[in-house]
Amino acid sequence: MDTQSESLISAIQTLLASVRSGSPATELRENLSSVIVIGSSIVGVSKDSLPLRAVGEGRRLLRALAGNCELLSELSEGEDMGKDVRNQIASTTFELAKVRL
Repeated sequence: MDTQSESLISAIQTLLASVRSGSPATELRENLSSVIVIGSSIVGVSKDSLPLRAVGEGRRLLRALAGNCELLSELSEGEDMGKDVRNQIASTTFELAKVRL
């Protein structure tokens, strides 16, 4: 889990850097895909292995992680990667970064 969390943090940093630098849409989509894949993998691995003492909080965090990954996925499918979409990506990515697993 620690390795996946570190990978997610790194992918988030790369995605935010590509948003800030105005990277081409193809690069932005690749970085979005990395965040989505890693985040979804964490949800998949963790949902059935939460410690009993943390099930409630763990499920809340996993729902937040899954929801943010879903929103990023929806944003990545759009044709437009203009300023408004990039702002939404950045905002959602910051929310994703706040989820502490």
